[in-house]
Amino acid sequence: MEELSSSVGLSTGITPSLSTASKYILVILMFIGRIGISALGLTIASRVSPEKIERPEESITIG
Repeated sequence: MEELSSSVGLSTGITPSLSTASKYILVILMFIGRIGISALGLTIASRVSPEKIERPEESITIG
């Protein structure tokens, strides 16, 4: 409930009494919620190196 209610101001105030591991889990859940699960999944899944782009070269005559 704490991770869902914190963004709308309905926090129950139990965060200080949570264990350290619970606080880390809460931070991770809030971070994933902020980014969005699909954006996070795409970021993790797209660990492919980008292809090299070859740009054409041309001599431009002026005049």
